[in-house]
Amino acid sequence: MVFQEELTEIKDYLRVDFDDDDSLLNTIILAGKEYIINAIGYVDMSKASFKVLLYTICADLYERRSYLIDKAIQTNKIINSLILQLQLAKED
Repeated sequence: MVFQEELTEIKDYLRVDFDDDDSLLNTIILAGKEYIINAIGYVDMSKASFKVLLYTICADLYERRSYLIDKAIQTNKIINSLILQLQLAKED
């Protein structure tokens, strides 16, 4: 479930000022949280690192939506770095 506050924050981050993509953005937010859970094991949206990670994942998914697959597209380095940092912090 996506809360209105989360949707508003993501729309602000993406600079989306219309409601046409709200359903898509809700799905992207849920997929982003699942991605984080699969990579780290949990989500803590009270921590800035998790918020930035979710925002970055959502931006990546929203901006790269396309029917074409570009083999040159690589994984976002910010996402990889934040996931590694949060994984290492979890082990402490």
